[in-house]
Amino acid sequence: MWIVRKFDQGFTGLTYFYDRTLHVVLRHQRITLLVTLGTVAVAVLLAMHVPKGFFPIEDTGTINAVTEAAPDVSFQRMTQLQEEVVKVILHDPDVATVSSSVGADGTNPKFDVRPSLAAIEHEGQFASLTLSYDTAKGVSLGEAVKAIDQAIAEINAPPAMRGRFVGAAQVFRESLASEPVLILAALITVYIVLGVLYESYIHPITILSTLPSAGIGAILALEITGEPFDVIALIGIVLLIGIVKKNAIMMIDFALVAEREHKMPPLEAIHKACLLRFRPIMMTTMAALVGGLPLAIGGGIGSELRRPLGITIVGGLLLSQVLTLYTTPVIYLGMDRVARALRRFRGKPEHEPPEVSGGDPGASDDIPHDAATESK
Repeated sequence: MWIVRKFDQGFTGLTYFYDRTLHVVLRHQRITLLVTLGTVAVAVLLAMHVPKGFFPIEDTGTINAVTEAAPDVSFQRMTQLQEEVVKVILHDPDVATVSSSVGADGTNPKFDVRPSLAAIEHEGQFASLTLSYDTAKGVSLGEAVKAIDQAIAEINAPPAMRGRFVGAAQVFRESLASEPVLILAALITVYIVLGVLYESYIHPITILSTLPSAGIGAILALEITGEPFDVIALIGIVLLIGIVKKNAIMMIDFALVAEREHKMPPLEAIHKACLLRFRPIMMTTMAALVGGLPLAIGGGIGSELRRPLGITIVGGLLLSQVLTLYTTPVIYLGMDRVARALRRFRGKPEHEPPEVSGGDPGASDDIPHDAATESK
């Protein structure tokens, strides 16, 4: 079909453009290495300053209300008044159902009790007062917590007066302290798995070098859309770790096989790997990107919970796809030089062929000698 032909022609032209620009990048490897290090620093700074949240506030379509009456109103009279209130509410065409109860628990009348010694709340043996609050639109829970901490510090409270967060704010602070540990544990786990697969301490670093750009894209996407970095966005970051690193895996698998079986020098091997793996890299990334778009732009009930996940996936993939296509081969060559220097230091042959224990099964296929010309 003509659509397929046009698509193939467009992809061929895109591959040619990538080949030309890749030649330029490979001639300026030091600049590319500095850019890669810069992405690491920017990713850390953005992670420190992005507004933090806990769980997104969902619009479930439910409104909770409390009715109040005078202290001398009887239970039977309160029940009648409550039924009248329900009838008034049901006259609103936008109201589907009303659930009402009168009693000591749940949605019940609140009685106005004058403050007295018997009404003072205690926590342990100390008198306590609980203040509840909600965040304004566009203000994250992390910003609210920071503002409250600052206000407490400014009032110069006496030593006997202490304040602490409870409920969602308390859980938020605890989760905020564990987020860096969680991300670090995920990175260490991925490094160990890749190190076992490749039987190398070097190549996992090359693969993990693709992750900072994904983090930058995810956090910038959250900033642009006004979403805080919450637990759902953190799940998106963890998903990106698995999605983004496949670009480097496909390149490195092919390059290692080219060096071992076809005796290619590292520069030629990684260059050919980039060109031959360009199409599958683009197609798999586009599949993941299109899969994340409905989560990022979708509406309906529960969309607030799904949106941060889609935004982090789409933003991370967009930026990392552009950068990793150029930074991965440069990091590969840099790590290859490090590996050769280590072999010389240990007294081993400098051109010891690398072994491939895992990764892409198709990487062991024969490499066509005219692949570079076909991509042009």
